[in-house]
Amino acid sequence: MSDDRMDRLERRLQLLEDQVRELAGKRGSREAGREAGTLRSGEPERQPRRPAPGTGSDTAPRVPSELPRFPAFPLSSEQWIGQRVLLAIGVVALILAAGYLLRLSFDRGWISPIMRCVGGAVAGIVVGGVGWRLQPRYRTYGAALIGCGAAIIYLSVWAAARLYEVLPPTTGIVGLALVSIALAMIAYAIDIEALGTTAALGAFFAPLLLGRDSAHADVLLLYLTCMAAGLGWVAAKRRWRQTMAVVAVSFFGVAYAGAINRGTPWAVLVYGVIGGSVGIHVGLRERWWETRLLSFTGGWTLLGAASHHLGHPVAVLAAAIILAAPVWIYALRSNQVMPRWTLTGGAEAGWSIGEAFYFFVTPLLLGWAVHGV
Repeated sequence: MSDDRMDRLERRLQLLEDQVRELAGKRGSREAGREAGTLRSGEPERQPRRPAPGTGSDTAPRVPSELPRFPAFPLSSEQWIGQRVLLAIGVVALILAAGYLLRLSFDRGWISPIMRCVGGAVAGIVVGGVGWRLQPRYRTYGAALIGCGAAIIYLSVWAAARLYEVLPPTTGIVGLALVSIALAMIAYAIDIEALGTTAALGAFFAPLLLGRDSAHADVLLLYLTCMAAGLGWVAAKRRWRQTMAVVAVSFFGVAYAGAINRGTPWAVLVYGVIGGSVGIHVGLRERWWETRLLSFTGGWTLLGAASHHLGHPVAVLAAAIILAAPVWIYALRSNQVMPRWTLTGGAEAGWSIGEAFYFFVTPLLLGWAVHGV
């Protein structure tokens, strides 16, 4: 791999030297011709007049505004294995080693449980700090070390709350959420989507890993709302499609599994309306079919579940109108009167099949809400 890199570097350097020689030769020939004409005429050399801007009579060689762009060489199979596969294996091995060390220290009784968890958190901070230092020069390796350090801290907090029970479950969930938020902030700062996706997974699956009491369904909905607000904003700001899809899946999936039948109907109603309308709006604006599908399905599902226990059909109708608003606003802003069945899905291609589906299904769902009234 080093020989290939040296060959590419030599070729690029040779091309740059040739272009510099060519520019220097053109400039030297022009100056020599101007001096020869002055000597033949016997007149003193006059300073060349600067042409008026925009006349196009400037004969001096123009320095290119930017260096020539060389074609990017794709990674070979050996380079891909060395830079991607082996790196992933090393990160997974390091995380497993940290978990095994915690387990071994617990079995042998070498250190107290609190000191083991604190030591694991410190080790994760050190690994993440090294990755932060390396990230400006080695973007892939630095980001991998940052994610590895966050995973070690996450594992340490989980062990303190679930394995050793030195922290109550609520405190453990808050700790895991803080780790995920910190990782999301780092991902936003260095603009790496993989770290943002990892942060979203850690934040939303913390209640599943540590939650034992299912009576606090409303607290779970509040927690999921806060996590989705922060992580969803980061994903929308950076246009991270994969991260936004993970946020949508977790937002509606975790709520459906843990709070749809145990939460307060009003809380479930507000939760589904806010998450569904925002997700539909972002999915339609960015043309992310998975985000708008998950938001459309999840929002109306939670609304239907809340309506069975609420007993206020007018509130259900108002919530249905809020869910329908992003679809109809998007339709009113479109230049197309009727949808055109396209396969490209580009910004200039008109409505896609999925967008037309939402437009025509929404009145039927609104009819269901009106029928309840």
